[in-house]
Amino acid sequence: MGDEIELAAKSTGAVVGAVIEATGVAKPFQEVSDWLAAWMHPRLVASAAKQMQAAVEQLQQAGIRPGAVRDEQMRMLLEEGAREEDETLKAKWVNLLAHGLAGENDGIPRAYADVLRQLEPAEALALDRLADGVVAIQGSAAGTRMSMGNSKGVALAGLVNLERLGLIQLGAPIPQRYPHLQTNAADVLRGLALTSFGINFVQACRKF
Repeated sequence: MGDEIELAAKSTGAVVGAVIEATGVAKPFQEVSDWLAAWMHPRLVASAAKQMQAAVEQLQQAGIRPGAVRDEQMRMLLEEGAREEDETLKAKWVNLLAHGLAGENDGIPRAYADVLRQLEPAEALALDRLADGVVAIQGSAAGTRMSMGNSKGVALAGLVNLERLGLIQLGAPIPQRYPHLQTNAADVLRGLALTSFGINFVQACRKF
């Protein structure tokens, strides 16, 4: 490991900047792994190194120069991404890391990593389908939930967690086909849509 990188290794956020400044994305995999091993559990090192290199490559392809982010954020993004076993969610961790590196010192809201950590694959799929408009979900305050469109793989039970995390919410009442019929307020159907937080979260978990 070069002297400039070894000195920067005292700060896990700064070391990413040092690695990039020294040799860009071409840094040998073993050397990237060496500094990760200094503060990460051995079984996570290889996966974390791949995550970081994938994020940096993504930014370089987009013409964006990566920068260092806050130490605690870098640690969380790399460790949680390295622990993830589902390939779809693992890719989202890479994308989140890339957005963090693109944001330089400001990084990304720390809540994003905490939210992604709490998502099941089926829940992430439902969120993406809603964001893309390929599935529409209606519901009521009483708990009714029903989907229309490409709902394959979308588990309605997982919507509870998406709502709990503040990613989606019930919108305005849907006009009734028979308005003369009386409906309990709690049973009025409303469309489920992403919140502002949910929209920004989805964008941060997507590739540049």
